[in-house]
Amino acid sequence: MARFRTVSDRSLSLWQSAVTETVQKQAGVQEPVKTDAEEKETEETEKPIQQCLVEGSCLFTTEQNLILAALGIQVKQEQNTAGNEGTAQGSVEDRHEDKAERKTESSAGVTAGEERADRHMGDRKVSADEASEGVETEAVMTSPNTGDAVLNLPDTASDMGQASRLMFEAALAKAEGSEEEALRLMREARKYSTGDLAGWLSCITTYLEYDARYDAPYYRDWKLDGRDIGTYGVVSHVLPGDAKVGLIGDWATGMPDARELIACILDQDVDAVIHLGDTYYSGTPEECRRNFKEVFDEVFAKTGKPRIPVYSIPGNHDYYAFGYGFYQEILDEINRGEPEWKQEASYFCLRTEDGAWQFLGMDTGRNDYSPYNGINPTYDGPWLEESEVEWHRDKLANFKGSTLLLSHHQLFSQHSAIQGWGAQRPWLNEHLEAAFSPFFDRIACWFWGHEHNLCLFRDGLMGLAKGRLVGCSAYEETSGKDPYAPYRDDYAEHVPYREEMPRVSQTDGYYNHAFAILEFKREAKEDPITCAYYEFPSWGSNAPEKRGAKLLMREFIHSKHFNV
Repeated sequence: MARFRTVSDRSLSLWQSAVTETVQKQAGVQEPVKTDAEEKETEETEKPIQQCLVEGSCLFTTEQNLILAALGIQVKQEQNTAGNEGTAQGSVEDRHEDKAERKTESSAGVTAGEERADRHMGDRKVSADEASEGVETEAVMTSPNTGDAVLNLPDTASDMGQASRLMFEAALAKAEGSEEEALRLMREARKYSTGDLAGWLSCITTYLEYDARYDAPYYRDWKLDGRDIGTYGVVSHVLPGDAKVGLIGDWATGMPDARELIACILDQDVDAVIHLGDTYYSGTPEECRRNFKEVFDEVFAKTGKPRIPVYSIPGNHDYYAFGYGFYQEILDEINRGEPEWKQEASYFCLRTEDGAWQFLGMDTGRNDYSPYNGINPTYDGPWLEESEVEWHRDKLANFKGSTLLLSHHQLFSQHSAIQGWGAQRPWLNEHLEAAFSPFFDRIACWFWGHEHNLCLFRDGLMGLAKGRLVGCSAYEETSGKDPYAPYRDDYAEHVPYREEMPRVSQTDGYYNHAFAILEFKREAKEDPITCAYYEFPSWGSNAPEKRGAKLLMREFIHSKHFNV
């Protein structure tokens, strides 16, 4: 049962000030002075967002709720004739727009995708209604007796409620001068978990810091660089015809369980490892080095296993630091010393020596580089740069074998809204569908991450042979919210799971992790390959006695050969 706690307007103001001050200090950003035209544009941008929030029609995901909660609250009370209720107002600013426009204007061939890149939200003060959305609270109202704002904080109703309460208490402690108590409260939740509000707040501060320093995220464009479309991004190294490849997603936390999971994969004598993106928290150079490169270095040394090639595509978290950590510490360092293994760009092509199979990894993170996209109801999902779409189509059209497509973001989802407000098919990324649906007859399976779960969708959805979610290789998902629950009932109808789909279990209040192993050994080239899905235990500081992987399921992935 939830308890009601009366909080004075002064305390709410202190909370907002404490959080906002922290963000601005860490980012080194000052409030910009807006022109009248910019003020009007901001007002127009806010309209659908404010309407969505006022009507209560926004259903936020866990990560969106974390962003809202981490930003703090601001309450503006207004008198009305119907009663003494306060109305919470939020404001939206887009400081990055001018810089993004300059980047677009200076690039050859302005594309619709580049124009859409400007659609993200800048510095944002979030109302209490927003901050508490999805946390089983009554948001903010005013007490008829005192006029104070009342925030309904559940005692233990959910992990999100607990996380929000910890952040609330920590902000109050900080505002009232109790720095040690604030730090203790902010560290109470497990790192990289649903309740790690302090950690996710750093995504915002990092983004603001890099946004102030750079015009746009770093990106290697084969076309602008004058490279050959046929060879650029194609890895020189080829996999053996009987290769085994480990597939992980949303993995780079650097936590003990993430390290052990890689050791477990190496024990299966894989020939390569591919990561579907997200280096936490924000893909800074230090995080990419510590949570990705050095983890592999350590595990190879500890297990005594020979080094194998490691490849990665970026997720949204890899771009909160504008991609600089991803390119410098992952792409340019992870396979250093083996030139043939080198991955040149954030998209890549890796093939088997028999010419029967190819992996195509894409970069969906480039156009989801702002953490504010997650709480913007008008954001309609990430898209690829037009030059990259051209690159992928070249590989699909000219390869004689079958393709395994890889992305960080989903093509479709039962658990999350991908497109923004008013979309006819919000469960589907129509940008990616438009780019790749003409080649669905050549794509044997599409693997993605982003959502922290393992899901096998019904074969043949949207014309795609197989769609598979492998996004829980290290993110610490608390058990307070069911990751298999549909976003809305109609999502389950349009994006059904495969019958008899395995589901990851729980350990100590957290969902376990998962990974996949693709096995190419077969009798003939046209025979199907095998994909095995494994569960791996999740833990924080206390490792369980049994730390091995558990096989959940094996399935065949049939080839779509043309003239191998």
